[in-house]
Amino acid sequence: MSKIISILFVFMLSSCSHQSIDTNEPSWVQELRKGEINRTIEMNNKYLYRHLQSGLKDENKQVICEEAVGLIKKEIKMQYPAYDAIPISIDIIYYNTNLRECAITASVLKSDLDNLRLKEQEELIKQMHEVEKQEKIEAERIKMQRLKEENEQKRLNASVKENKLHPIPSQVIQIINTEPHRYFHDGTKNPKRSSYCCKVCRTGKACGDGCISRGKMCHQPKGCACD
Repeated sequence: MSKIISILFVFMLSSCSHQSIDTNEPSWVQELRKGEINRTIEMNNKYLYRHLQSGLKDENKQVICEEAVGLIKKEIKMQYPAYDAIPISIDIIYYNTNLRECAITASVLKSDLDNLRLKEQEELIKQMHEVEKQEKIEAERIKMQRLKEENEQKRLNASVKENKLHPIPSQVIQIINTEPHRYFHDGTKNPKRSSYCCKVCRTGKACGDGCISRGKMCHQPKGCACD
């Protein structure tokens, strides 16, 4: 689109480069100079924008008209700040050599604006759906986290309840890093206070924590072995 506008612009400039004072200039240029018409109008299926640019003495018609085109494009884009690219058509470039004025008309099709609005709405809807999707994901994550915490709390409560119903007898708690079979289920080292036997000697006799032949002498202190 920009290339087409540039080609049209150069063509129009070349066509008016040989133009001197035009006594038959368009009426809308005269009315625009006097401020008797609106610079922006709605016509048929498009919006029409008109601009009159005066140049300095050291500026030629190409510079003046290029500035006029740039200003009218800027004005149009300012009216539609939400759109990055608006298809703008430069329709007429009229240059008055005597007054050093360049009159420009540019237009924007309503259908192009409608398409831009439709794309904007589609993008907005897409963004809204993405936000809703992220919100659902976050809500599901929070739900699962809460469920996990509730299950953990239930497990702890059940463990506490089980300990209250079936407490561990203190007399069966074993002491770590002690000699094997030296402690009895009452928590003492005194074999006389316990009926616990770690080994029953049937063919021999008890000696400490083990068995020896009946003909041998026991040199071990009384242990947990039983005859």
